[in-house]
Amino acid sequence: MFTYMFDMGGVVVKDFDVAPIIAKEFNMTREELIKKAGEELLEALSSGKVTEKQFWDIFYKKTGIKSDRYDWWIRFFNPEKYSEVEELINELRKNHRVICATNTFDSHYKFFLERGDYDLFDRVYASNIIGYAKPDPKFYLYILDQEKVEPHKIIFMDDKADNVKTAKEIGINAFLVTEPKKLPEYLTEFENSLNLARSNVDDNR
Repeated sequence: MFTYMFDMGGVVVKDFDVAPIIAKEFNMTREELIKKAGEELLEALSSGKVTEKQFWDIFYKKTGIKSDRYDWWIRFFNPEKYSEVEELINELRKNHRVICATNTFDSHYKFFLERGDYDLFDRVYASNIIGYAKPDPKFYLYILDQEKVEPHKIIFMDDKADNVKTAKEIGINAFLVTEPKKLPEYLTEFENSLNLARSNVDDNR
C-alpha cells in the first residue's frame, strides 16, 4: 500500500508566487528581486534559518531600499484550493496515508494552518519547520525516516521538475504535475504504470 505525498503550492492550491507583485512595489522585475535577494538568502528563509524580518533587513541592506515593512510575503497571499485535488485527497485518505511535503516559510505556513488547509493531510512536512528545503535530498530522507517507509512505497506529486528529479534519485515514485485539475486521472495512469512495471518484474523472476 502506498503513502501519497503532495506538494502544496501549484498542486493542492493554485500557484501563489507573490514575488512579481512584491517586485513591482520595488520598481523591479521578479527576476531582479530574486537575483538581488540571492539563492542563499531565499533558501535560508525557506528552511527556517532566518526569519522574514531578518530576510527583509538583509534585502534592504543589500539594495539600499528604505522600508520598515516586513509583511510582504503574506500581504498579497490568498491562494485558492483546487477542488479536484481536495476531493482526491479526501478519497485517498479513506484507505491510505496522505502527507504534505512543502517548501514554505513562517507567514505562509501560519496562513494555511489557520485556514485549515493542512487538515487535509495526516501529517505536514514543512521546510521552515524541519530545516531542509526541496530539492535537498535531506528533505526527503527526513520524511522517509519519520514515516518509517521505504521510498518505493511513496507516490509523490510536485510541480517543480528539480524536486521530482531528486525524489526519483532517492527511489521515490514521483511525477511532475503540470495540470492540477487533471491530477486524479494522471494519478490513476501513474499507478497503473507502476503496477504494470511490478507485474513485469514478477514475470521475469
